[in-house]
Amino acid sequence: MKPKKKILLFIDWYLPGFKAGGPITSCANLVGHLSNHYDFYIVTRNTDYCDTEPYEFIRSDFWNKQKDGSLVYYVSDGNLNFSFFKKLVKSIEFDVMYINGIYSKYFSIYPLLISKSMEKYALVSARGMLAGSAIGVKFYKKRLFLFLASLLKLYRGIEFHATNENEKQDIYDSIGENTKVKIAPNLHKVNLNSPTSSTKKVKDVLSLISIARISPEKNLYQLLEMLIKQSANITLDIYGTLYNLKYWQECQVLISKMPNNIKISYRGTIHPNSIEETIKKHHFLTLLSFGENFGHVVLESFMAARPVIISDQTPWKNLNERVLGWDLDLKRKDEINNAIIEAAQMDQKDFDKYVESSSKFAKSIIEDETIVKQSVDLFCNYGD
Repeated sequence: MKPKKKILLFIDWYLPGFKAGGPITSCANLVGHLSNHYDFYIVTRNTDYCDTEPYEFIRSDFWNKQKDGSLVYYVSDGNLNFSFFKKLVKSIEFDVMYINGIYSKYFSIYPLLISKSMEKYALVSARGMLAGSAIGVKFYKKRLFLFLASLLKLYRGIEFHATNENEKQDIYDSIGENTKVKIAPNLHKVNLNSPTSSTKKVKDVLSLISIARISPEKNLYQLLEMLIKQSANITLDIYGTLYNLKYWQECQVLISKMPNNIKISYRGTIHPNSIEETIKKHHFLTLLSFGENFGHVVLESFMAARPVIISDQTPWKNLNERVLGWDLDLKRKDEINNAIIEAAQMDQKDFDKYVESSSKFAKSIIEDETIVKQSVDLFCNYGD
């Protein structure tokens, strides 16, 4: 039996962290599915997103073995420098360097420069960071970086991982039309979804849940604007890291103006292990985001057998015709309003159709073996 190839993976935040959301989920799912094919060595921070205290029960600046067989090196703040990273990389025998993200000095740029100096193959996962909606946040700073990267030929000879055709085009637009791009969709979590179950639904009562960091790009404010006009009895439970406090203050002002029939509650952050059961307590997941490379929480909702009310700026399309919810044009406020009204007006029989469709859709994704094979192939023929 041939020894497994070794993948050296760099990511700003990783398990047991969860507050950075999608990128952690994407990498954890990738490692979980591919651990039988490759040996993963993961380099990350020893703190969670927006936290300063190191994780409990891990050893910083040391290789920690995980249940899936991977090894994780949790770097302390004092060792976040180029010389340390170079020494660490040179101490490892690896076949492929897999870099998650674009703009991180320590976990994207430094590893990329080191791989080029060592003439080692590197694969960069854009993780949605080159989409127009993502570049629009801190626009000038990101455009300056991309200009300098082009000027210095930072990505010459580097291959990219895109999760779909749209992201492939984003990479071409930002890095160059001659960039080599491999496509492999994001993977679902390893464990299968639990048996389908519904929840009580009567007309004029609607329970919504939002799971996303509190920041402008997730567009919570527009959702609140739509809810303030509703006549049905609606509850919204908000989960997510308070990333942008000014934006949250603006949301709170709007929340304070809600009529008595609309109840809004901020529930703090939520651990990934609790997401599915928490979603099941609600009728619809909501995410009117300005852009999602994947939207793991949308798939989590389907796996919990719950439909969604989301924007059309995600890969999840044509939901209404498949009885999965709505993917809505954010400029068409009338459509968003009508979707919420229709969801509120559903009775048990109508709602159960959406529950069944969501569960079947999640099952079809879980059972699609070609999705996993595409991820395996990412690291097979590297450099070709």
